Amino acid sequence: MGSCCAIKGKKQQPEQEINCEQEQEQNKQEKQNITSPKVVADPGRKQHDHKMGQFLNMDHKSPEQQPELDNQVELQKKKIEPNNQQKHIKQEEQNIASQKVVPEPIRQKDSKQQIDPIYVILLGTAGVGKSSFFRQMELSNISNETATSISNYHVGSLDKQYYFVDTPSFQLDDDIDQREAFIKEFQNYFDNRKDISSFGIIVNFERTDLMKKKVLSVLKYLRKFKNIISIIVVNMELSENEEGDKSHLRNSFKYMDCNQIIFINKNMKQEDILKEIKQINFIQTQIDFTDTIFEKITQSEENEQLRTLNLKIAQQIQ
Repeated sequence: MGSCCAIKGKKQQPEQEINCEQEQEQNKQEKQNITSPKVVADPGRKQHDHKMGQFLNMDHKSPEQQPELDNQVELQKKKIEPNNQQKHIKQEEQNIASQKVVPEPIRQKDSKQQIDPIYVILLGTAGVGKSSFFRQMELSNISNETATSISNYHVGSLDKQYYFVDTPSFQLDDDIDQREAFIKEFQNYFDNRKDISSFGIIVNFERTDLMKKKVLSVLKYLRKFKNIISIIVVNMELSENEEGDKSHLRNSFKYMDCNQIIFINKNMKQEDILKEIKQINFIQTQIDFTDTIFEKITQSEENEQLRTLNLKIAQQIQ
C-alpha cells in the first residue's frame, strides 16, 4: 500500500503520491522534532521466585530431611552443564516475557463512592471534524464551560464516566492575535481543571501526508504530554480499504510515540464509539505547562520583559 490513503470517489494524482522511502526519511526528520523522553509504562508484573527445589521438580522434604535434600541439590547442580544452565535461563526469560499481564478486576465501589471521572480534551485544527465527532457521540449533560468571553468549552459525558471537552480550533500557527487568544483560553481552562486523563487529537481521513501535518501542528506544542495523547481518525467511511488503511496509518503514526490511535466512521453508533474509546490507556495526569507555550509568566517576569523591551526601543531612538 502506498503512503497515501485512497479516498472513495477521488482519483489519486501521481504527483500527490509519496514514495515509501521518502516517507520513511520524512518520518525520521519529523521524529527529531518530538524530543521529549519516551515514557515507558510500568508493566506491573510480579517477580517470579524460582527456588532450586522447584527448578529440579523435587518433592518438599520435612525439616529432618533437609540435609539430605541439600546434598541432592549439590549433586544435581554439578551434573548440569553450563550450556544447559544457559539454555534453561534463556527459556525462563522467554516464558516470563511471553506472559500476558492479567489486569486486576475493577472493584465495585459502594453506593457512597463515585467512579473517578475520565476527562478527555479534544484538540484539532479547523475543519477536521472535531465538533462533528463530539455531536456523533450523543453525549449527555452537555454544558458550556466558559474560558473567556471569546469562546466556550463544551463538555458532555459518555457512559457516566467519560467526559469529553470540545475546544476551539487549535490555530497556533496563524495570526498572532488568534494565537494569543487561544493560549489565554487554554490557560484559563486548566486553571480550573488540573487533572485530565487524555488529550485526543482529531484528524480527518485523507492523504497521509496531510493528516500527519495536521497532527504535528498540535503535537509539537504538547509533546511533553505525548504519553497521554491519542490520535482519533474520523471519516473512515471515506476509505476504499478501511482495514488496510488502518494498518497503514498505525505504521505511519508509530514514530510519534503517542498513547493510542483509534478510528471512527460516521456510521458508528454510541456503543461502537465507546468500544474504540476504551482502547485508550487513560492515565490521570496533573497538567503542568512548564516549558511549553502555555506556561504562564508571573507579573514580575512580565514587568521585566516590558522593561527590557523599553530599553531596546530607547536605544534605537538614540
